[in-house]
Amino acid sequence: MKTKRVELPLQLIGSLSIVACMLLLAVVLIAESFFSNKAALLAAAEKNAQQMAESVDFQLERIFQSNINTIRLLEQDPLNHAVSHEQREQRLKTLARILQSNEILSAVYAGYTDGDFFSLRPLRQDGIKQRLNAPEQTTYLLQSIDLDPKGTRLRASWTFYDNDFNVLQTRPSEAAPFDPRSRPWFKQASNSQGVIVTEPYLFSGTQQIGVTLSYANADTGTVIGMDIAINDLSHLMASLKPPGDNHILIVDELNRVVGYPDQSKLMLSDEQGNPRLASVSELGIPGLESFADIATISSTLTEKQTQEGSWYGLSIPIKDHSINLDESNTGTNTEANTGSNTEPNIGQPRFIFATPKASLLADANQRLTEQLIWSAFTIAILLIVGWRAARFIAKPMHQLLDAVESIRHFDFKHDFKVSSSVREVNQLSEMINSMARGIDNFKSISKTLSAENDLDRMLDQVVTHLVHITAAGAGAVYLYDTKARHFTRVSHIGMQGPEQIGCGGTTTHQVSHTLSNALGLSEDKLLSTPLRDSDGSLLGVFVLQCPAMTGGSPLLFRQFVEEISGSAATAMQTRKHAQEQDDLIEAIIRLLADAIDAKSPYTGGHCERVPELAELMISAAEQSDAAEFRDFQMSEKERREFRIAAWLHDCGKVTSPEYVVDKATKLETIYNRIHEIRTRFEVLWRDAEISYWQGLAEGHDQSELIKQKESLQEQLRQEFDFIARANIGGEFMSDDDIARLESIGQRQWLRFFDNQIGLSRDELKRMSADSANSNATNLPVVEQLLENKSYHKIGWQEHRPTVEKDNPGNIWGFDMSLPEYQFDQGELHNLTIRRGTLTDEERFAVNDHIVQTIRILSALPFPKDLQRVPEIAGNHHEKMDGTGYPRRLNASELSLEERVMAVADVFEALTAADRPYKDAKKLSEAIRILAFMVKDQHLDGTVFRLFLESNSYLQYAQRFLMTEQIDQVDIQAMLELAGLQPQVEYS
Repeated sequence: MKTKRVELPLQLIGSLSIVACMLLLAVVLIAESFFSNKAALLAAAEKNAQQMAESVDFQLERIFQSNINTIRLLEQDPLNHAVSHEQREQRLKTLARILQSNEILSAVYAGYTDGDFFSLRPLRQDGIKQRLNAPEQTTYLLQSIDLDPKGTRLRASWTFYDNDFNVLQTRPSEAAPFDPRSRPWFKQASNSQGVIVTEPYLFSGTQQIGVTLSYANADTGTVIGMDIAINDLSHLMASLKPPGDNHILIVDELNRVVGYPDQSKLMLSDEQGNPRLASVSELGIPGLESFADIATISSTLTEKQTQEGSWYGLSIPIKDHSINLDESNTGTNTEANTGSNTEPNIGQPRFIFATPKASLLADANQRLTEQLIWSAFTIAILLIVGWRAARFIAKPMHQLLDAVESIRHFDFKHDFKVSSSVREVNQLSEMINSMARGIDNFKSISKTLSAENDLDRMLDQVVTHLVHITAAGAGAVYLYDTKARHFTRVSHIGMQGPEQIGCGGTTTHQVSHTLSNALGLSEDKLLSTPLRDSDGSLLGVFVLQCPAMTGGSPLLFRQFVEEISGSAATAMQTRKHAQEQDDLIEAIIRLLADAIDAKSPYTGGHCERVPELAELMISAAEQSDAAEFRDFQMSEKERREFRIAAWLHDCGKVTSPEYVVDKATKLETIYNRIHEIRTRFEVLWRDAEISYWQGLAEGHDQSELIKQKESLQEQLRQEFDFIARANIGGEFMSDDDIARLESIGQRQWLRFFDNQIGLSRDELKRMSADSANSNATNLPVVEQLLENKSYHKIGWQEHRPTVEKDNPGNIWGFDMSLPEYQFDQGELHNLTIRRGTLTDEERFAVNDHIVQTIRILSALPFPKDLQRVPEIAGNHHEKMDGTGYPRRLNASELSLEERVMAVADVFEALTAADRPYKDAKKLSEAIRILAFMVKDQHLDGTVFRLFLESNSYLQYAQRFLMTEQIDQVDIQAMLELAGLQPQVEYS
């Protein structure tokens, strides 16, 4: 009986075509956005490789399941009932559409119970066309066998068609005669109620190796078959291959390659010249061969050494998707695919990923570009297909194409609704509009998860977009408090219910049951998806009031929401970990700063106060309308970088000797040596007393002796008083004062005890090198009251710093003068310091803290957003005229942040009330000193003006200065003193 040909309205065909294209477009766009988002969140190469294996697994499942579904659909096709060649020819275009929709298919054919055979094969490769001697324009080859009722062959022909199914040539079949009913695929399909899949074997027509899917019609006995060439799997592998120097393949347990992007390497010939599958070792890639051993099967990324270097890779078993075949489902093919089984069962397949160590992680930008190119290529194809179908539809369909064009360019601002008298067009318009809004919301979710750092804002945006995508009635996000064991609502849209919900368990069922009861909704009306971290711990839950399902699968709907929830949970965990790490870093930095302050009882709080003042000034710069700061703004990351640099600006002080940093008198080392000198004066005082009594004993005049004693003792008292005052260092030491010190130092006293006993090893070594001290056996020894002895000079030895500009070891650009000695503890050398209490050697030791700061911070592996910390922290002692230290940078080489740090550091030092060597300056006095430093080009004038005019100085003073330090400041006078022009008027 001749089957009536199904005819569809033209408008219906056009509408269905565009709907199909739009649905495919939605899948491509959503998949691209989803996988781009997942790729952005992946933190390790191991997960990337595992996801590629999962992607291959998914693609293979999709391909084979699609073909199995297709062959099942063909069970009802008129081809099953066609009894003549002409009737079968009417199904050619249907078979062609199947071949067009799945390029991995090599042929679609039917074998009939009367021995007839009807096969359509696409000739996609020029090599196959040449081998079959096909006409140049050939697109399809029809192979047919027709028998009469007695089994006599009436026709065995090959017919070549072009793309529009115009006959180019018909000639007798060139293949050996055969009866399809004798083929195992026909027999097994006839005896089975399911789809039969063969082992890989040689296709004689195309010389390819592949498998055959066959299925028997229960009514007619007709067996429908499809050929899938294994080397066509190369196209799939090529599309899945990640960018860069990466290699992926699928192998069986015998290490034969059944899937590889380069199909030219897939097929080899055996000794008889028959095609066979290449082994892994025959691909010539050492990285692949090193991971192909079955013993190395592992989903963990491992490293192996090859002659060409180090490779990373893994080997993961994948599911059976008809590449791994059951022995019960084997067979051989038909006349179109004659030949014997040349390959045994290939066993369970494995996915192998290998890449050179240098190319382990692909460049994210390159991956994104490739995805966009693939999406653009797919969309372009869809637009062409849609345009060809829409030629036969009225104007509204063209308007819908314009809407598709807008979606292709990710333009979702337009209204995609089209008004038409055709009901189907209006329905399609509604679907396109809904899909566009869904894609836009999905893209917004991806962007929010990857870009939004604030957790509450991120969750609020995600739940809003998710409700719009799913058309849910309401939605909310509850976060789980592990200690309190309850949920707290942090975001919701249209969801009524309590702010907090107690929870007795954290399993998915317990969470769903708890929320259902608390919200007063049945569990079938409430979709709750837990948010869990990588350890499976409960973070929170997404709650959606389920929409009315007008189509589709509730299971797929739930899977979609779970995918979004998984991405949100990953984003939450990532942000939580990042915040915890940031908090830890800042806590360690503050701990270090506190430790530096605590090291000295006299500078406590310096490392805390300087950042406070510096941040006040930076905030003022951001808010200032002055031309110098009009374009200055700091991001949150830049402000954090500045804050950390401010806290670490004196971290080098951990290496500074405490007695130098806190040196309050000139003779102070570990202790104040004025006590030694006072003891010598005490000796001289007693010598005067002894001389008096000796004179009396010798009969000298008592009154004269008393006069001499009292005169000498008064002179000693005056000289010690002078030395003691000089030791304080509060006044400038004049040349006369220095001369008097040197004169006093010439006074002699008699030492009776050995000065080289009870010493440390290093001190004894220095004193033994001084020949003037080699007198232990010649006691007593006459010594001067004040001396600069050679053992007072402590050399650099192996501790010599690399700070000179021409020192090859100076990689930091330091430009400092290095004293001859590390320390000079000479008594006269220290007492004759003209100003302050520090010698040149000690002043270098103090200044060296900034050198150590730069060296310490430069050695730390700061992340990208903290790269400038060493510069900001290390340049606050530079001067605008280039005379500062340690690099002698000038104003043009210093950033605003570094100039702000310089002002903050000086002002804090001037006003600090905890320094042993100076009194705290009053506010006006400190600012006056700053003004002179600006005038002398030591500090930046624009920052100084900002410091005054923004009242930063006063805000700082009110927080940190004593009340008696805060006095009136004449800002205009101070600016004029600094040589600056005020930018506002002062009354």
